Amino acid sequence: MNKATVYWSSLSSIRVIPILLFIMLLVTSCDFPGFGQKPACGQSVLKIGDITYEIKETKTKSDGSLKISQKTPDIAYWVNQTATNYVFALSPTAENLALQTMNPEQAVLTWENCNSSTYVLTAPQAGIPDMNTLLDQSFSGITIFVQKDGSGFVIRGELSGEEIQSFDTPDPSAIQAEISLLETIPAADTTTIKVNVSITNNGQTITLTSNDVSLLIHDSIAIPLNSEPALPKEIASGATETLSFTFAYPNEPGAILRVFDVEYELEGY
Repeated sequence: MNKATVYWSSLSSIRVIPILLFIMLLVTSCDFPGFGQKPACGQSVLKIGDITYEIKETKTKSDGSLKISQKTPDIAYWVNQTATNYVFALSPTAENLALQTMNPEQAVLTWENCNSSTYVLTAPQAGIPDMNTLLDQSFSGITIFVQKDGSGFVIRGELSGEEIQSFDTPDPSAIQAEISLLETIPAADTTTIKVNVSITNNGQTITLTSNDVSLLIHDSIAIPLNSEPALPKEIASGATETLSFTFAYPNEPGAILRVFDVEYELEGY
């Protein structure tokens, strides 16, 4: 009887173990974030041919021009007022200038929410059209350009497919502001540099603090020595404020002003 009891207990254990393993696997899988759905991609990227770029936002200046860093080969600067014909500017580095002869056939644009679109690219065209032509939103596609010393090339693409993972809904708490670089004024003794910007708040009331403003000089980050008006500065919904930031004079060219997530390369110093 004891042997029989042991036998049936062993047999029951043999049968139960696979069931327990299955239940454990099911429960464990359900505990993983995103089980049953694709996880967030986490970073927006643009892939041109076999080259992948991290996407950073930029926008045109108050005079309609566009300035980007000249030394970032792995960044694609998206002009954030373009959403039908997506416009990207690439730094004129050797790697990016080589695209003109590589003649890539496809570009894939993937946002951080995993929504993606694929474009069939035309051959690079020498020359840079005016900004109004570059930013034309009358068609669905992509425009990629590289400019150096008044010359460069443009690659255009036609939308060939989209994959939508989620639909974006406006976040009322997100910062919705238009930021324009007005002028850069170096001090006569070149010890400081003053940068004037205009901020138009299109969302809820925001507060600009010293943590939201910085000057990037290669691998270093500088905060304002002072500002006019003083920070923190509250900007009401629908209001436009002009602010002046004073920084220590950059010891190298290519300094980049960052306000919130918008970046401008400074000139005239």
